[in-house]
Amino acid sequence: LVRYHILNAGVRSNDFPFGAFADTTLSGDLLSVGFLSGLDSTLFLINNVAPIRNRDIEARNGYIHVLGEVLAPVVFTSYEWLKADPNFSILSGVFELTNVKDLMGITIENSVGVSTANRYTLFAEPDSIFHKDSIYSIQDLIQKVSNDQNDYTSETNPLYQFAAYHLLEDIYFLDGFEGNMNYNTFSALPMRIAADAKVRINDAPLYHVFDTIIQGKDTTYINYIEPLYNVSNTLSKNGAIHLINHVLYPYKPPSSFLAFGFLNDP
Repeated sequence: LVRYHILNAGVRSNDFPFGAFADTTLSGDLLSVGFLSGLDSTLFLINNVAPIRNRDIEARNGYIHVLGEVLAPVVFTSYEWLKADPNFSILSGVFELTNVKDLMGITIENSVGVSTANRYTLFAEPDSIFHKDSIYSIQDLIQKVSNDQNDYTSETNPLYQFAAYHLLEDIYFLDGFEGNMNYNTFSALPMRIAADAKVRINDAPLYHVFDTIIQGKDTTYINYIEPLYNVSNTLSKNGAIHLINHVLYPYKPPSSFLAFGFLNDP
């Protein structure tokens, strides 16, 4: 517990990330930073639970930031976090029905049977977001996404693909998304994420129009999903958990283009 409170670096608050610190704690774990904005101030939240009451106290070997809560080391998987909250009964139920939950443990075996740390990023909709799309139960979701109702554990089943699409390979906090790129998911389709002033998921005309904003002669169509920033960047043993503001349906994005520069290379 004590070692979990000590970061392997001296970091002032003006260098805090909107995500995880680059360095781990003395216990080898990650700490994340969230922000709670008020009318005239911003409150830092470590691991989304511990507010910083006094910051940037300078010491000879670093900085002290005084917390309003004890930091409890994170010991749960992303699935365990989801399952423990009754506000996520639909999504956690889909992970169970499709057996995608079996891909969400602390470790995972590779092709030669060696266990390695299981690192991924979870995007999660609370039940209230499903309700906005007239989905009040798992059966409602099945009717919407899956024509093949025989074997939901099959990777070819649309419900399985829906569940697996919520998991990105590797760990990404919100400040880790850059530009406009496709990211591999646990499903057959990648996810398009654009990041500038905000993070936009599957920002594409053909995806889905969620809202229409009319201002005078201008009409703006909201055809992307956004994280719920104040309750994202949640830490689990697997990585980051981000809550989102619309139902995340699988979508095949166009190709993304990357430019590579090679220096000092023939």
